Amino acid sequence: MSVADAVPMGGRMIKAAASAIAVLAVAWGSCVAFAPDSRAASVGASVRIVILPSAPSNLTASPASGSSILLLWTNNASNNTGFAIERESGSSGFSQIATVGPSIAQYTDNGPVPNVAYSYRVAAFNNDGFSPYSNIATATIVAVIPPSGGGGGGGGVAVAGGGGYAPSASEAQASFEGLAYPMSAVSLLENGQIIATTTADANAKFSFSVANITPGANNFTVSTVDPNGTPSLPQTFRISMTAGANTMVSSIVFPPTITTDRIEVKKGDPVIFSGYALPGSKVTITVHSAAILTAETSSDANGAWTYTFDTAALAYGDHTAIASAATDAGMAMLSELLAFSVGDANVAAPAIHPGVLRGDLNHDGRVNLIDFSIMAYWYGKPDPPAYVDFSGDGKVDLTDFSILAYYWTG
Repeated sequence: MSVADAVPMGGRMIKAAASAIAVLAVAWGSCVAFAPDSRAASVGASVRIVILPSAPSNLTASPASGSSILLLWTNNASNNTGFAIERESGSSGFSQIATVGPSIAQYTDNGPVPNVAYSYRVAAFNNDGFSPYSNIATATIVAVIPPSGGGGGGGGVAVAGGGGYAPSASEAQASFEGLAYPMSAVSLLENGQIIATTTADANAKFSFSVANITPGANNFTVSTVDPNGTPSLPQTFRISMTAGANTMVSSIVFPPTITTDRIEVKKGDPVIFSGYALPGSKVTITVHSAAILTAETSSDANGAWTYTFDTAALAYGDHTAIASAATDAGMAMLSELLAFSVGDANVAAPAIHPGVLRGDLNHDGRVNLIDFSIMAYWYGKPDPPAYVDFSGDGKVDLTDFSILAYYWTG
């Protein structure tokens, strides 16, 4: 039976077998030569020497939203075929939750629930077995809505009652308030349909108050784009609305945005990262490469921030960057991951459009009826924001809807 045969599926790591075989090879009394790759070399008729991957290091775990945790680590292996991610909560013990490819050194866990501490560890593997584990990293998503207030996300707290409006016995009301970026456009959607839009003030504050809501379970999404048109991660709340009650969702805080001036940068040349955060925030930029590199800057009074990053220390190939900004409560708010590459030429980044796809106005990775609804809200209205005016003619009309239809995903 080979070492590979002795390693069951499902992430269980039997590394003692490799050590035992190495001892047996010494006892064999022969000079052993083996190939420096992930496959084992034959020794005699039955003994095999295996080369296991090096363990990953610098594992970090950070809340990425109201329902996910982002893991980043450093890949120290050159002969792995993948990584196994394990998670533990309470006294349940570690269990494998996912595997990723050999060149991927990040993973987003979408399974956590608020107020539970989750610990993670990662190991590299190849056909012969698993490396030692990385360090253990722990993160907790802070509950954003108490049990009596329904569900939610994005740092908001829902409180039943309050406010100066008294809904009728057959209707419900909801109020939303929080912080985005100064003078940024903010939209409120109910069950996928836009119902209100506003602009954050000079201090980044915004608020909505919506009446005549049908009682029952409702999904609300608050989304924003920064003054440059870059969307932030939307904040979604599932709230059970009660007839005659006013539900307030407060303390919503949007994470920073991040963009780059180049999608490919010539090695050794600078790449400029920029975006928006709350005014006066300390912004940390983390570049994930063979090693994790960090840099710090601050946002100005308008929330804008920028940092010129030296790529001399980066290897050729693909990289990712992410921006984080700490809230007053000490919780790190993470931007979306930004991909770029280091090569032999400089390639400018394309014009900014909300979302991964042009037309993805609510930034959910799809172009569908939600985006149609957002555009329809601005149809025929004066001075629409630039991110919905695809044709750039100062109005939303059939030309813009035609562009939206071209990128339709459903």
